[in-house]
Amino acid sequence: MNRTSAGLTEQQMYLYLIALLKARGSNDLGEKIEELKSLSKGKPFEQNIKDCLLDLGINA
Repeated sequence: MNRTSAGLTEQQMYLYLIALLKARGSNDLGEKIEELKSLSKGKPFEQNIKDCLLDLGINA
């Protein structure tokens, strides 16, 4: 939640955090999904992020 995680890319950190928040039913889930979508918008990995979110059952 504090945006630090040694050894992970920012995208990986967000995906792991989103998976955890979804599993816990956290109210912060939507906010973190939007942050990740904003971070990836227009970048070469944007489609990969969308695919990973779909794998988590999140239609983004």
